[in-house]
Amino acid sequence: MSPGGHQRIFISYRREETSAHAGRIYDGMVSRFGEENVFMDVEMEPGVDFVDRITEVVSSCTVLIAVIGKDWATAPGPDGSPRLHDEADFVRLEVATAVQNPDVTVIPALVDKAQMPKAEQLPEEMRHLARRNALELSDGRWRYDVGRLNQTLEHLLEGLTGFPVIVDPEPPTPPPEPAKPAPDPRPKVARPPAAQLVIEGIAVAAIAAFVGRWLVSTVPEAHTTAGEITALMLRRIGSWGLTGLAVALWLGARTGRTDFARIGLLGLAAGVLAGAVGGASWALPVLLPDHERGVTNPKLEVLSIAITGGLFGLMIGALWRPPRVAAAVLAGFVAGAVVQLILNRAGVGGGKVPEVCFVFAARAGTVTGFTLITLLALDYQQETEPAREG
Repeated sequence: MSPGGHQRIFISYRREETSAHAGRIYDGMVSRFGEENVFMDVEMEPGVDFVDRITEVVSSCTVLIAVIGKDWATAPGPDGSPRLHDEADFVRLEVATAVQNPDVTVIPALVDKAQMPKAEQLPEEMRHLARRNALELSDGRWRYDVGRLNQTLEHLLEGLTGFPVIVDPEPPTPPPEPAKPAPDPRPKVARPPAAQLVIEGIAVAAIAAFVGRWLVSTVPEAHTTAGEITALMLRRIGSWGLTGLAVALWLGARTGRTDFARIGLLGLAAGVLAGAVGGASWALPVLLPDHERGVTNPKLEVLSIAITGGLFGLMIGALWRPPRVAAAVLAGFVAGAVVQLILNRAGVGGGKVPEVCFVFAARAGTVTGFTLITLLALDYQQETEPAREG
């Protein structure tokens, strides 16, 4: 008991729920008001009437701090009903005694994000507690909130304890928020699953190449070297040009692009360039010198389709999001060389129009599919890199 007998801060709490928070509040009170002015556990000698003892201790205080956690009003007792509705519950006795005593100020202190209980949750003699203004003590700003509670107590106890009123501490300055990256102006479009994307790309390229080669099959056979070179170039330009247009429009739609006219022209130009350069790389070395009609050069054909595949991959990589030009060029070059090697080994290449159309479809589908697989693999590696580093 402090001198004068009416200078106490009593901390009421439920041990099973808020003992840690109550202990921190006690330490903050003691450091400011002294141990003789603060207590939170009623000592009970054997044989003492606990109702009389609690009434005596609480009535001798100036302030009762009711530490309220999330389950303060609903914590069940042995019979399953809320403990607050048990007349022998210590917390009920402490708070009810203080609420009914006009000389005791009751301050609800909410901890662990608790809410103030409603009047209907409380026993009849405690319902005035629901009308008391509560103070929230947050773990994130504990020192500041306890400082506010101390200031309130200083006003209540001034003249009794002799403690001067301290200016309300400034709230802690929140740390600066990390800079957020600039939003991507491009619309967000969900890609289909990787396997579906690859299958779609192969199908679009193969069908377009087959149709394109079928359409240019009407180019007549020539009987001169210059005419033969021109005819070969026109067939490859027509087939790869239509393929580039189709794949560009499909990929633009899959990556959320809206400028389809520009994308279509880009795809058409890339296909024409791929067919022209690839065709020239084979026709000029083989057809310009004196040659026998029908004689081919398998090695030059592999190089020709590899060049065509690299240029076609360039278009796919430029339209990818994010763009990956170098990887796409390399993937297209390798895919073109590999598919032509397979076709050479299988003995497929010339002959009737359907067979030639199939060859063009196989080349375009393989180049497109392998390039897409490479780009998807690079995207997956980039997305999982932070997780591996973590």
